[in-house]
Amino acid sequence: MTATHRILDEGSSRRTIRILSGEIDLPSLTRFVVLSVVAIIVGALIPGPTLTRIGIFYMIATVSVVGVTMSRTPIDVALRQRGASTTGLLVAAWAALASATLLAARLIGRDFDLALAWPGLPNAALAVRSLSDVGLVAGFFFACTYGLGRVRQRNKGLRAGSLAGLALLIAWAAWSMKMPSKQYLGLWAEQLSSHTRFLALFDISNALWLGAILPFWAIKEIAPDSIQRFLRGSLLDAGGIRPVLLLLFLPLLGGLLVSVALTGSSGHIELLSLRWYIIKLGVFLLWTAVYEELVFRVICLSLFEQAFARPNTNEIRSALAAIASSLLFALAHYRAGWFTMTAAGVSGLIYCFVILRTKNLEACILAHAIWDTLLVRWS
Repeated sequence: MTATHRILDEGSSRRTIRILSGEIDLPSLTRFVVLSVVAIIVGALIPGPTLTRIGIFYMIATVSVVGVTMSRTPIDVALRQRGASTTGLLVAAWAALASATLLAARLIGRDFDLALAWPGLPNAALAVRSLSDVGLVAGFFFACTYGLGRVRQRNKGLRAGSLAGLALLIAWAAWSMKMPSKQYLGLWAEQLSSHTRFLALFDISNALWLGAILPFWAIKEIAPDSIQRFLRGSLLDAGGIRPVLLLLFLPLLGGLLVSVALTGSSGHIELLSLRWYIIKLGVFLLWTAVYEELVFRVICLSLFEQAFARPNTNEIRSALAAIASSLLFALAHYRAGWFTMTAAGVSGLIYCFVILRTKNLEACILAHAIWDTLLVRWS
């Protein structure tokens, strides 16, 4: 069996579709199509003139790349066999796309101020808002990709420390770049200027690129089996929907019981129109669930598993990795208070348990999106 076909070995019993010179299994194609369609629907519902449309196009293109990232394809193996770096090509693609988006925005909005900050966003210092920013970040990722390749040749202690440090760095960067969920509502506010709306979409898309897409592919180059295995499961598999039910009902029931015990009320579920529920579900699916599950349940979990690899057994290694990843997930919610931090940490452990047992990333993403849609208040 060749290296190219080993990438799809777990899905060998699934139906595959030949596209150009390669094959892709049906769940992978479904992930790409669903995410792209949801991005188009969400983008169509965002009001705004041409400048906003440019930001929407960048967002849709970014989400489509996320769909490719979550697909089980042999593309990266074929590139490596030709001596090319998938991460390097993606960094170049992001730099070109981000630069073209900024130049188009500058051309359309001649008085456009690239230093304009998203209102209330405390982490604007990490925002990529100029061509020089894009160049610096691209250079940083090229250097990291080269450095990760060198780590493989070092001793185990250095490798473990480097991987754990990388997990912390990625989690910190992901937390810093991603705006609080409630601020997504501002994209539909009539009084919001087109410039600010564009920057919000641009920042959201860059957070996906720099916090999830590029780190995922960089780690995939040094440890393909460790990170690729989380894509084996699918909602289309027999029993694939069961983890969704588990992830929905256990945290939901536990959260409501704790809420009643602490506040004497269960009134955390927000009653909205059907249109707003569609918007909330789409937004949380694309910008929260996909993002956080890729960062905390795939990237960080995979890195911590490798960091704790020796001398622990597989079970202990996975347990330690789940605890470390869940602690980072809880800390990422510190702005919302201790109650939300605790709930995030506990739910993070449940998500880790499910993905380690089922390898079904789709189930975690869907349950996470529904959970946030029901319980995160926008009003």
